[in-house]
Amino acid sequence: MPALTEGDSMDTEITKATDYPFVAPSLTDDTRATSADREVDPQEPLARAAFYQARYPYDGVPISESSGLLDELFRVRPVLNGVLYRGGVLRKQASKQDGDRPLGPDALINLCEEGFGTAIYLPGEGFYTEKTVFPHDARLAVDPETGDVLARCLTRVSAQENVLRYTQLPVENDDNIPSLMDMVYKALQPGGQPIFAHCRGGRHRAGLMATYSLIQYCGLSNDPHTDEKGNVLQDTFGGILSDASEYWYRNTGGKPDDPRDPTNPDYDPTDSEWIREFTETMNMIGSFIPLPGLILSPELQQTVCPPAKDPVDPKNEDHF
Repeated sequence: MPALTEGDSMDTEITKATDYPFVAPSLTDDTRATSADREVDPQEPLARAAFYQARYPYDGVPISESSGLLDELFRVRPVLNGVLYRGGVLRKQASKQDGDRPLGPDALINLCEEGFGTAIYLPGEGFYTEKTVFPHDARLAVDPETGDVLARCLTRVSAQENVLRYTQLPVENDDNIPSLMDMVYKALQPGGQPIFAHCRGGRHRAGLMATYSLIQYCGLSNDPHTDEKGNVLQDTFGGILSDASEYWYRNTGGKPDDPRDPTNPDYDPTDSEWIREFTETMNMIGSFIPLPGLILSPELQQTVCPPAKDPVDPKNEDHF
């Protein structure tokens, strides 16, 4: 890919906080490296968290709608400030009938220009191949070794050249969980960059990735709720109830969007697979075990982690 000059960039004046000392990675950086016990220097990640929290104020309305900075993305919400954001594909790019679909070139360049270093495609099917990655777009290329899509740009946060790596790691495959959690941990390091993890609608699989990350790094509990006799509490369909599954459930839209609930306008008792998957996701959350060695300092945890009761997207009618 050719190098960009400042004339190739979009508006470089859009900032909402003090300039962040952004450092772009090289094309050879390995985002799939395995984890090892390591200690985080809190100073740079703290500054980055403050920068992006000020840049993307969040009060329950997706920042893709409220900030004016992520308009090629859908239902974007923070998970870990300055580190991990969740969302979906813009409605004009995909629909429920179309199935899963990756982000388009403009969305990838937008993330790149916002200083993101990684985008993760969480579904199991529908990712780009070398033949479908917009070969006419000089801003994009395919890493021949990994199949990842690489997008190059000048950032709006610092007007420096940046490379965004767009990779596929299906979140419902347990074998990918260590890599996913390690990618988040790497983004917490000095010089790290934000990650955007997405599915189609930004709720179920993106929510699962978010829930795992909050358990791992913020102490969100997935211990089952119990009654006064110590019996594990489940919903009507066998979903194990916990603080973590409640976070996931609320951010799918909750009861109004529960495909298992007869009061849902989209309820279809014949769609047993979707009903089963919804319950299984709640139980996958209950079985998640935090990985050893991936621990944050209390100061960093306090800065990047959200409030205990994260606001819920109020626009429940705008969903897939």
